[in-house]
Amino acid sequence: MKRTAGRQRGVIMILAGILLPAMLAFAALAVDAGYLWLTKNQLQTEADAAALAGAAELPGDENQAIFRAGDYIRRNLVFGRVANPDNIDVGRWEKGQFFTDGNTAVKVDLSIKMGLFFAKIFGKPDALVVARATAARGAGDRNISLVLDRSGSMAFPINGTDPRSKMEILQASTDQFLTTVGGMRGNSAFGLASFSSDGRVDVTLQDQQSNFQQVRTAVRNMRPEASTCLACGISYGNDVLDDKNKNWIPGGKRVMIYLTDGVANDSLTDPARLNGCPADPTASAICLSDQIQGVPRDPDARKHPDTTIFTIGFGSDADDAALTRMSSEVCQMGNSPKADQPCHFHVESQADLDEVYRRIGLWGPIQLVD
Repeated sequence: MKRTAGRQRGVIMILAGILLPAMLAFAALAVDAGYLWLTKNQLQTEADAAALAGAAELPGDENQAIFRAGDYIRRNLVFGRVANPDNIDVGRWEKGQFFTDGNTAVKVDLSIKMGLFFAKIFGKPDALVVARATAARGAGDRNISLVLDRSGSMAFPINGTDPRSKMEILQASTDQFLTTVGGMRGNSAFGLASFSSDGRVDVTLQDQQSNFQQVRTAVRNMRPEASTCLACGISYGNDVLDDKNKNWIPGGKRVMIYLTDGVANDSLTDPARLNGCPADPTASAICLSDQIQGVPRDPDARKHPDTTIFTIGFGSDADDAALTRMSSEVCQMGNSPKADQPCHFHVESQADLDEVYRRIGLWGPIQLVD
């Protein structure tokens, strides 16, 4: 009996000698794998935050965007150490890919070499942990109403150095704007309204891919005529967004981009379109704008609190005071140091209008896309 017990103890010792390395290996795997998992999570969080910090500077100074991302990395440690910024690139994000020929996205690649605990027993003293994040400024899904002035004054030059009429400049810039919007992340439904002494819907809201050429053609065919009814533009621009055919993108942001070169010198006379607003040419435009944006006289009667109105004063005769009141109060445009800016712009040349169109086309929230 004693001899049997001794043999059993001998077998147990042999088995323990055989299994101990395997047990240590599993311990190394469990402890070190958990450590690396925590490191990966922390490094990914840092990459995400650094990309977002850099993209907040766009569209704008690329060097500032790179600096902002790098500064975040330097000031935020991973287990007490600074991660290696292997790459910080500025570009654009389109259809699931990052391209370097843009100014709306930041891609951050980080790495850090972490020492291991038990795995070093088996010749693995450390491991390289990597993380990548891309943040892009883009509008996501939008329903856009472009509202353009076609009153008689649009036939005149904007200044003494450019012989073209304001309408010709507008037509050239709108082409570029449509190209910018078409290249953005997300989907856009697009429509067009115009106004002079009255208003009209030129192109109803439709998916951007099928609608851009119709909008281009309609803008190119516009001819200046008659007086300026600012309220008409607001009313018919809202008709585009309220599309009776319901071709809007569900959940998409409602955006109106409103351009005029003058002051209100004609009135909206249809009581149904005035919707309780005063008949005064300027006051009615401001009142309708407030209603569309969810700022009615009755605070409980919010209509479309998700609507953003950009206004553009085109030339020295534009009523910028009225247009500022018609526009949304604050738009996050992204440029440092002040990200929140008024949604009204004044332009005096095609270069000015191109830049404003570019900024509006790129407008939208910053989001992690990769």
